[in-house]
Amino acid sequence: MHIKGIVVYLVVSIGVTCLAGLASAYAGLIVFENPNLLNNLLFIALLWTPALGALIASLAAPSHDYPRPRLWPIPAGPATRIALVVFGAFVMTHVIIAYVGWTRPQWGMSGLMTRINAMMFHPLSGPVAAVAPMVALIGGALLSIVLGATLFALAALGNELGWRGYLLPRLMPLGRPAAYALVGVFWLVWALPLLYLAFSGIDRTQDFWRLLPRFAVMLMLLSVVLGEIQRRSAHVGLAAVGLGSFFAQAYEGVWQYLFPIPVEPWTGSFGVVAIGVWAVPALFPIVIAGRAEKQSVAAPEAAPET
Repeated sequence: MHIKGIVVYLVVSIGVTCLAGLASAYAGLIVFENPNLLNNLLFIALLWTPALGALIASLAAPSHDYPRPRLWPIPAGPATRIALVVFGAFVMTHVIIAYVGWTRPQWGMSGLMTRINAMMFHPLSGPVAAVAPMVALIGGALLSIVLGATLFALAALGNELGWRGYLLPRLMPLGRPAAYALVGVFWLVWALPLLYLAFSGIDRTQDFWRLLPRFAVMLMLLSVVLGEIQRRSAHVGLAAVGLGSFFAQAYEGVWQYLFPIPVEPWTGSFGVVAIGVWAVPALFPIVIAGRAEKQSVAAPEAAPET
């Protein structure tokens, strides 16, 4: 392993995220309640600090043992499979939730319809209002799949360039289980300041502490799933599609409108049911990652320490 590069990467990625995040929140540049375009762009910039850490670590501890991660072109077939499997995991999560009876789908999606009516000059009425919820459900589901594999994947690319593109190959000599676990732990440490800022910014700090254990478990599962996508495809762009698709479904999907009443700790994108569903691709990664290519993300076992 290249210890120097790993240390530089972690210090820069986590350190810059903490300092820049706290400073931006204190200065009012990043807000989470009614954010404007600038607020959102600055938050997305924080998601790219792992890529900055990878760049600085590569300059501080150069090595020719690890190939540059592949970014482009993104193969359409694998990307489509990943986006659809992520969507399917969210469908399965909410089917289980509805079947058990913790919460029921609100097919009228009154919350979304209220938002749509507020943006229109005249509220929907008559036959249009009757079919609007189903049109919004189908259209919103399709849109979330497309956005996850494009815009959200672009935002997630900075994450993946660091965690799966730079750090994971340098930890692979420890073996896959240890490498995925360590990446998951460091990824969690990096994400916690951002998560805390998001909750404290809307005065829901207590919810942060309730969510934290489930968030940590989900990140560990995603570390395995995204790690296998990267290892099997040797393509960091596909890992970004996986992460972008997850967050598109979690935060911009139709689920919050279809199931608006959460039942802690079971429901939601980071609920116990979701964790159980995501354990499946973590245990059987061929479902989402496909078969491995000849090229591997792992470095030679005899890579010298520096």
